[in-house]
Amino acid sequence: MKLFFCANQISYECAVFHIEKYDLMLIHSRVNIKSSLRCIHLTDTKLVRSIVKRLLRYDFFEKIFVPHDRVFFNTSDPRLVKKIHYLDDGLDTLRIIPKNFSKIPVVANSFTTFKEYEGFPVWIRDTPVIKAASISIFLEGDAGFGPPTTDVVVVESTGVNLQVASTYIGENETVTYLVHSNPNKRLKDVPEHWGKHMYGAQTELILKNFRGKIIVGDSMTAVLLNIFQAPDGYELIYIGTELNEVFRTIGKNPIKKIDSSYLNEKNIP
Repeated sequence: MKLFFCANQISYECAVFHIEKYDLMLIHSRVNIKSSLRCIHLTDTKLVRSIVKRLLRYDFFEKIFVPHDRVFFNTSDPRLVKKIHYLDDGLDTLRIIPKNFSKIPVVANSFTTFKEYEGFPVWIRDTPVIKAASISIFLEGDAGFGPPTTDVVVVESTGVNLQVASTYIGENETVTYLVHSNPNKRLKDVPEHWGKHMYGAQTELILKNFRGKIIVGDSMTAVLLNIFQAPDGYELIYIGTELNEVFRTIGKNPIKKIDSSYLNEKNIP
């Protein structure tokens, strides 16, 4: 039996490649599971964690797949080291220095990620990489309803400054504000006339057919929408700080970025 710990949809989709019948998968409540998988899905709770910790003490699992080393058990435990495998967790895979790992470089039995990635930062190069999933899976299928009908969509994400975002919005343009699924990452003082919605794991699937402006910061939404942007599709406006370097890492052209002269001109700190 293998153990999987998936904190988001990214790590879940990578885990699917390795799943077999009766494997145990711990998932965050915001993850959309695949009912066709014949494994044991358990929502990540304190009770479930205590049970898993006990199973780990009894050497119950053959392999352990986690998104990073900041999980609820010690991945450096000598009894577990030879069993640890990492799953792509999102932007960290593309960062020069990861934020979710406590120790770098990262050395593990394997690192499962997406086929579209063409290169990797130094911190992961000592670990065998498995390109298992296609990142396009986040834009496949039917969301069940169409994209927003407003002129602009603002995606709540790291690096999004509401004052900066407002400079891209015309006086008479309507706005849909996509609220982050993690309450700890939500912004305050969002204009009341911006319609608030939460799409969660379906965000990219819904926005792929949008035809207005999409304002976004440092997030996998920006990565996905940039990679699969159609010439006649949405206008992607990036106002984060990290992704120019990210796109150089994976062999793509940098997406739009506000430079310092623009900020000075607009008197934005």
